[in-house]
Amino acid sequence: MASKKDIKQVRAIAKAHGLSAKDRRRFGAYIHKQKQHGRRGSKENGDFDWQELEELIHEFMGHRDA
Repeated sequence: MASKKDIKQVRAIAKAHGLSAKDRRRFGAYIHKQKQHGRRGSKENGDFDWQELEELIHEFMGHRDA
């Protein structure tokens, strides 16, 4: 389970990019799916740092709009 700090970071980046509450939840699911497929962040526990979340949110937004 994600830590509160990680959840806050995902919420913050989603807000910074203007995602709706529904898309924020979808973005969270997108992150979990990436981890299930072996994509890990650079943090010690495999979580993504801010820059990695920036990359993921741009990917997510591209998929969402497609």
